[in-house]
Amino acid sequence: MELRAVALLILFLLSASVDSAQDLIAVSNLRRKSPTAGLCACVIEPSGFLCSEHTTQTKDGYLLGLQRVSSPSVRVRQRGSPVLLIHGLFMAGDAWFMDSPNQSLGFILANHGFDVWVGNVRGTFWSHGHMSLSEKDKDFWDWSWQELAFYDLGEMIR
Repeated sequence: MELRAVALLILFLLSASVDSAQDLIAVSNLRRKSPTAGLCACVIEPSGFLCSEHTTQTKDGYLLGLQRVSSPSVRVRQRGSPVLLIHGLFMAGDAWFMDSPNQSLGFILANHGFDVWVGNVRGTFWSHGHMSLSEKDKDFWDWSWQELAFYDLGEMIR
C-alpha cells in the first residue's frame, strides 16, 4: 500500500512539473518576441489591457521595472485602491499574467477597478539593470534578501 502511495505521488509530481515546464517555455517564447519590448508589450497589452512601463532607481543603483495595468473596460477606468503585485522566487512580474484574463490575478484585479502595479526586483528579466554595473559583473549579483526588502520594495512603494 505504501509503495502505491509513493508511486501516485511521483506521478502527480511528474505531471505537475510537465505543466510547469510548458508554462516556462510559453513565457520564454513570449520574452523572445522582442528583447527590447517590456512586459506591457509582450504580455499584458496582447490580452487587451492598458499598460504603462515605469522605471525606478534604488538607492544602491539598480533600475527596477514597474508596470501599471488598467482594465480596457470603460466602466472601471476610474482607478480604485492601489495594489502592488510582487513575484516570487525565481520569477518575474509576468507570473501574474500567465493564464487567461479570467484566471490571472493581475487581470482580475484590474477588471475590478484596482490600480494594479507590478514590481520586478533586481536581477529579473523585466528589471532594467544597474546604473554602473553590468549583469556580467560579479558585484551586480552581490546582494541579499535584505536589499530586496529594504531597497527594492521600499523604492517601489515610494
